[in-house]
Amino acid sequence: MSTNYTVFQIISIFGSAAIGVMSIICFHVLKKPRAALFLLFAAATFIRFSIISYDPYLNFWDEQFHALVAKNMMKNPFMPMLYSDPVLPVYPGNWVSNSVWLHKPPLFLWQMAISMKIFGVNEFAMRLPSALMSVLTMLMIYSVARRWLNKYIAFYAALLFTFSAFMLDLVSGYNSTDHNDVAFIFYVTASFWAWSKYLMNKNCKLALLVGLAAGCAVLVKWLPGLLIFASWGAAILFSKNMRANGKIYLHFGIAFVCSLIVFLPWNIYAAYMFPAEYAITFTAKSGHIWNVVEGHSGGIFYHFHSMDKIYATGIKWMIVPALVLMMRRIRFHEIRTGAIVFIVLPFIVFSASATKMPAFTLISSLIVYIAIATLMYEVILFFRPRYARFKQTGKYFVAIILVLTLFWFYNVDSIQYKHTSWKKEIEFYRDQRRQSVKIFKFMNNQSNYAKNSVFVNCKQYDAVMMMFYTHFTAYDGVPDEIQMQYLERCGRPVYAFDNGAMDNFWEEYPFVTPIRHLRYWETVAEKE
Repeated sequence: MSTNYTVFQIISIFGSAAIGVMSIICFHVLKKPRAALFLLFAAATFIRFSIISYDPYLNFWDEQFHALVAKNMMKNPFMPMLYSDPVLPVYPGNWVSNSVWLHKPPLFLWQMAISMKIFGVNEFAMRLPSALMSVLTMLMIYSVARRWLNKYIAFYAALLFTFSAFMLDLVSGYNSTDHNDVAFIFYVTASFWAWSKYLMNKNCKLALLVGLAAGCAVLVKWLPGLLIFASWGAAILFSKNMRANGKIYLHFGIAFVCSLIVFLPWNIYAAYMFPAEYAITFTAKSGHIWNVVEGHSGGIFYHFHSMDKIYATGIKWMIVPALVLMMRRIRFHEIRTGAIVFIVLPFIVFSASATKMPAFTLISSLIVYIAIATLMYEVILFFRPRYARFKQTGKYFVAIILVLTLFWFYNVDSIQYKHTSWKKEIEFYRDQRRQSVKIFKFMNNQSNYAKNSVFVNCKQYDAVMMMFYTHFTAYDGVPDEIQMQYLERCGRPVYAFDNGAMDNFWEEYPFVTPIRHLRYWETVAEKE
């Protein structure tokens, strides 16, 4: 059994890094910024399109739930369902086993559904929108930094984002909140990008674009997607020129109304069509502020310390001086004010909230990457007089520093740990998931199982994955006596995976057909 990279992983991981190094050389040594950006774009595309194919299965949290709902939305995009054909009673408030699924707004699910409609129901197609949006986010980071700072900071910021290990984990579906956060970061970043362009010429079309992006962000995760309006409002408040310009207020209102037009119809529709589920979901969203949800707690400095995890080790100690340097370099007062609000407000709100998860503050990642890039630029400027006399040697020195920074963010060991069989605990997880997928796909192609069949006693959370790869309805574990009565009355074929400890079960419920020949409950080690 392989305990390390596959050949494809070696080519993609180190090949994309090699392209990244080439972009650095092209930028700093050959002085060709356009070619460097093209190479960086190629590196970002290569690694993202590769990493979404590393895991031939759905990950536990939360990817498999998103994937199944997206698959069901292929048939009816306005009916988000986890269990599209439930046999057992469901509780609307339990997002891991309910029927109507409003746990997350639908835009990112629609994107996944469209992709699978075009390319088929598989892991690659399901993750493809995240890969595309992540690449576009890199370009927007470059564009914002290039417009308001300079090409050096823009390139450094784009480089850091391209090889961010945490972002790659989200794109691959490994980290919880996965594709939902990738889409959220994309649309929130797009709103700031559009606003930064709007500040140049106060064009109403760009104001509409700001509202469209913000509305889409709300339609991905919820009201924090309106963050850009806090930045815009603060810029108006602290800028005499903007306060005196009536056109600015009109454009602000137009943008805000545009955002409402984007996200309100779905919410009105969902509240009308699914009142119980919508009420529970709406209450749960506000409850994140006051109550710890699902054990996701942390202290007041939780998000400060999490920066090392979601960016790179040591970033939390650099962020304050980096922000100060960035603010000093931004000459345009309005964009400086907006950037401060864009990063400070989420940290204050999410640090004060009872529920905490690492990716919450990624909404501000645009500013973080640009700030760290500014710090890098200032350090290089500080040492420039000391290596300037060495001419070409100095260029290579800077290039070497950037290459080291690339691997600082890239964290190849993390990729190896999560996407290969390098460590036993991950090897077991990967092997069991692959084994389950193989069995589910085999069963789906067998004519002896009717499409309306019901399967019980799946391994924990395997039922969701089974429903993604098959046409069947499936449930984890052995149902209780009342649930078995529902199954007996449903009039559909009922099967149960035999785990070897169910002798009395078959006698008590003879209508259930045991599945033993597939050896589903055996571990890979036992099979070998």
